[in-house]
Formats: sequence, structure tokens, C-alpha cells
Amino acid sequence: MEDLGIKLNPLTKLEIYKACKDTVFAQMDGNIITPERADEILGYVKEQVAKIESPEQAKDFYIYIANKFGELKGVEIKFNMEEEEKIDIVISRIIDEFIGEGNIDLAGEIMEQLNKSNNEIIIEKLKTGYPIQFKMALEKLGKN
Repeated sequence: MEDLGIKLNPLTKLEIYKACKDTVFAQMDGNIITPERADEILGYVKEQVAKIESPEQAKDFYIYIANKFGELKGVEIKFNMEEEEKIDIVISRIIDEFIGEGNIDLAGEIMEQLNKSNNEIIIEKLKTGYPIQFKMALEKLGKN
């Protein structure tokens, strides 16, 4: 199954390294970690991030380093939130599309399902049940 989060929010090596660097420097400035620990973390990230060859590997990597270095948990949270926000936008656009077509009942049903389950389940239902609207919502997001 295709990971919609990766498709909507493909990360580059530079974005991952910059997020890690910003996080580590902020912690070092706040005397949460030592400069030596910062060097250790960023040295590892710099060496390993160079090996990333795909958006899928980028996601796997930021999850991995957040587990390897607790100091980088905020990086994982940041990127996961970005994914969720973009998925929410797609769902909102699909709902808006149904409302615009006058299909208020369907829009209401989708919103009710959102309250009962997670976005991943709803996305799969929308992707298979309403492929045209799903594709249009993705295209609109890509234009922004």
C-alpha cells in the first residue's frame, strides 16, 4: 500500500538534517545536552542521511533516529504532524467537493466516520470509493 504521507510530504536529506541540527542546537543552547553529545548526534545523522535514496527511506530514517537518539523525538513529531496536516487538507478538500456537488449527506457521513476512526482508514475508503474526487484533491494540494 502506498504511503500517502510520503507522497504528500516527501522529505529531502537536507530537510531531515536541518531539522535534526535545529533541534540539537536548541537543546544545546538550553543546556539540555552537551556540545559533545550534539557532535555525536549530528555526526551520526550527517553520515547516515547521505545514504538516503528515496522518500520512503527518509521517513524510515527519521523514525529510526528518533528512537536511537531520544533528543530527536521532536523531529519525528514534527514530520508526522506535517504529514497529518496535509492528509487533513486532502480530506477537507474531498468533503468540500461533495458539498459543492450538493452531496451533503455523503460529506456528513465522511465527517462522522472521521470522528470514529483514524485518517488512514478514511483515506483508503475515499481513495477506493471516490477515486476522481481523491485525485482532484491531491492535484489541488500539489498546486499550493
